[in-house]
Amino acid sequence: MSNDPVVAIVGVTGAVGAEFIATMDKRGFRVGKLKALASARSAGKTVSFRGEDVVIEELTERAFEGVDIALFSAGGSISKKYAPIAVKAGAVVVDNSSAFRMDPNVPLVIPEINANRIRDHMGIIANPNCAAITALVPLWPIHQTNRIKRVIISTYQAASGAGAAAMEELVESTRANLNGQVYTPKVMPHPYAFNLFNHNTAIAPDTGYNDEETKVINETRKIFEDDKIAIGVTCVRVPVCGLIARPSPSNARSRSARIRSVPSWRERPASRSSTTVPRTTSRCRSTPRARTTSWSAASARTSATPPGIRSRCSWRRTSCSRALRSTRCRLQSCCRTRNQAHAEPTGLRLDGRKRLGQRREPQSLERAANDTTRTAATVIREAR
Repeated sequence: MSNDPVVAIVGVTGAVGAEFIATMDKRGFRVGKLKALASARSAGKTVSFRGEDVVIEELTERAFEGVDIALFSAGGSISKKYAPIAVKAGAVVVDNSSAFRMDPNVPLVIPEINANRIRDHMGIIANPNCAAITALVPLWPIHQTNRIKRVIISTYQAASGAGAAAMEELVESTRANLNGQVYTPKVMPHPYAFNLFNHNTAIAPDTGYNDEETKVINETRKIFEDDKIAIGVTCVRVPVCGLIARPSPSNARSRSARIRSVPSWRERPASRSSTTVPRTTSRCRSTPRARTTSWSAASARTSATPPGIRSRCSWRRTSCSRALRSTRCRLQSCCRTRNQAHAEPTGLRLDGRKRLGQRREPQSLERAANDTTRTAATVIREAR
């Protein structure tokens, strides 16, 4: 009989749940049996794990019988309800939500910083916010050598941090915007395509910080065990997908397939009266070469700016008639003239990977999954 633990993943169909599976597979995490748990509407579907199809079971109070380690990533309300039930059934819970992070009886662990706190657990171990993990790991060696008194953190978070539903909404709203259609947001509080806004969590009226920013502040002080650190945090939601969930239910349409189906910026449909307007060579750094772009004749006569995007000259705040000539424009390109400075559009460019940290966001989510997996591995070693 195998001594490897029985591992349950709660919220296996979500973006983080899929990352749990991918991370365990990549790290060679020893699993005797995997229990995939999700809501009733996902029960009966399957997820792939190490070449085998695992049937998803409905999350119930009896679902944790025989489970050694339960990885939770299904939201705070689910964790508050089912985590104590899993502990009573004999499982050690590693929770990825914010439900127990600030509970004084629950250790909040980043393995690179305070793995020794795992021994203090009473059945539940909390995993910090992904923004806190990414910021604190490099700060910890500095704090040990020379105590940090003040830190200012800015994060620009992709849709993946809000889950698969937010990623799908970004894809659909972007497609609708490019087709000139109106899209009503359902997941986010503001239109998401070509936009950025204050993080989609409630703002505390007494502090002015949103909930995501407050989490980073409180969790930093708890992990560093220093309540005197002055922390200023800004968390902004940006319109990039960030991470594509790899495993998905086999009998449901893959969300990653829908994400990949977004039309290329060069594939924007043109009207029947479209004509090819040659681009002139521009001195603007973001448009170094002359290209040809298909535009409608009407829009070519009036303005080179795509519908729904206004471009302003940041210097004189006057209309810039030569901005955004390509359908794959960077949404900030503008021909420099003697009397005009670089334009600043009201939207945000989606391909600004270097400026907005699009490459970092998958690392943040993967970091959370890695930390959760490492925490679970430490639990196994301590048990032995």
